[in-house]
Amino acid sequence: MNRETELVKPKFLVVDDHEAILEGTIPALKGKYPESEIFTAQDAQTAYRQIEQYHPDLVIVDLCLPEKPHAPAQTEVGMQLLKSLMESTPAPNLVVLSTNVKPLVRLKPTINAYEGGFAAMDKSLPIKEMLKLIDLALRGSIYLSSE
Repeated sequence: MNRETELVKPKFLVVDDHEAILEGTIPALKGKYPESEIFTAQDAQTAYRQIEQYHPDLVIVDLCLPEKPHAPAQTEVGMQLLKSLMESTPAPNLVVLSTNVKPLVRLKPTINAYEGGFAAMDKSLPIKEMLKLIDLALRGSIYLSSE
């Protein structure tokens, strides 16, 4: 490993409107990737700003999100955020962490052609499972459960 790659800290953005999810995800990420910088957003508007500012290597996103602070959470908002991330350059690695990953079926051709890593999982699965999928996505692999 050369000096430059040693100095590059991976940047993660966790987008979820539930504080409990953020409070569980961030320590798990810090434990597995202690050198990482972790940013959070609780709505799509903040997420777009954070992405523009920090260019994260990995974005962990819930599908059901509010458009802006204090707005109602909607699946369409998360789907739109995901679509725009998949069309951005460079393509960040993505992990969808949601209570309902079924809407991703609509994006299956886009996901299969995606240049970055991509994984999707149900929020109810153990954190250990999430960390495995994050690892897969960071390596550029694509994982969609058979559901």
